[in-house]
Amino acid sequence: MILDPVLTARIDAHEEIPAGSDEEIEIRAATVQAVELLVGELARLRRPARAFEVDWMLWNLSQGMEVSFPYHRTLTIFY
Repeated sequence: MILDPVLTARIDAHEEIPAGSDEEIEIRAATVQAVELLVGELARLRRPARAFEVDWMLWNLSQGMEVSFPYHRTLTIFY
C-alpha cells in the first residue's frame, strides 16, 4: 500500500487524521484495494474468501501483534 508522502509523514508523526478528510478517504480506499487484491490471490490459490472475511481476518490478526510500525489515527465510529 503506497500512500501520499505527506500523508505518510503525518501517520509517522502520529498525527490524528480527521474523519471524512481526503486523507482518511485515501487510507480507506487503499485498504479496500489491498483486501480485494488479497481476495483475488486467494481465489487464484483456490482458497476463496469474501472481502469482509479477509478484512476481519486482517483486523483480528493485527489485534494480537505488537505493533512496530506507525498506523493512522482517526476518531470515528466506523472502524
